[in-house]
Amino acid sequence: MRLVTGNKESLISLLDLSNLIVNYQGVEVDLGCGDGGWVYKKALVNPKTFYIGVDPAGNQMVDTSKKALKKRLKNVLFVIGSYEILPAELLGVADRLTVILPWGSLLAAVAKPTFDDAKKFGSLLKSGGVLEVVFGYSQNLEPTQAERLNLDTLDLARITTEILPIFIKSGFGVISCRQIYDFPETTWGKKLHLSPGRPFFNLVLNRVS
Repeated sequence: MRLVTGNKESLISLLDLSNLIVNYQGVEVDLGCGDGGWVYKKALVNPKTFYIGVDPAGNQMVDTSKKALKKRLKNVLFVIGSYEILPAELLGVADRLTVILPWGSLLAAVAKPTFDDAKKFGSLLKSGGVLEVVFGYSQNLEPTQAERLNLDTLDLARITTEILPIFIKSGFGVISCRQIYDFPETTWGKKLHLSPGRPFFNLVLNRVS
């Protein structure tokens, strides 16, 4: 598995990863972490949890990785990977999986999921692990994106009748589903906050089988 370590890339094996995380109370994976800033902040304040940020754009995570090295944080990794090609080393590792403000194909996998999409999210979680998703879009503000991904209008009714049943039939239970008005403190979240008008939703599910 490829890591961003400061200005460099390095590799980590499944055995080495297992040795890193074994003494922590939990492991949280953030899929599509962008620059990794949100993961970094959580690692700073929760030293008993091990955090793994995953994003295909390794160059975006360089600055945050440098900050983590400077702080000598031992409980965070920045992984080069994508939803389409998940690192095999992460399968079944997460006590908690977060997908915060996804875009592109990752957004499609959440907003218009197939059974394969839902099972792919589940494959990263331990039994009983929690999946938290924060997502939203506007067909008016992002018409090209919505058309390219063939996204329908998003509201609680469609989430309840179309999205959640896919996850339930794929081995998830529903803990909560609600519309939200506060953005997570991510770089992308701050940008979206400057252009209101999109509905955003928070889904919390757990892997039950």
